[in-house]
Amino acid sequence: MKRTGCIYKEFQRNIGKRESSGRGCMRRVRGVGLVASGRIRWVGEIHYCGKRYRMRSTSFSNVRSWLDGMVNKFN
Repeated sequence: MKRTGCIYKEFQRNIGKRESSGRGCMRRVRGVGLVASGRIRWVGEIHYCGKRYRMRSTSFSNVRSWLDGMVNKFN
């Protein structure tokens, strides 16, 4: 059976300084106010024998090469 995987984007919220008022992942930007701090990261997934293998990175090329390697390994 040929194995395939998927790549998708997700928003990572837990970066940067946290606001001391308990608002979670908000940061104060001068002249703007409170904004959500975070970044987009890429997630690669593949399922094999009922187990999920996943890799996260902000670099698409890192995730693509990891997924290609896993597909070759499991096929």
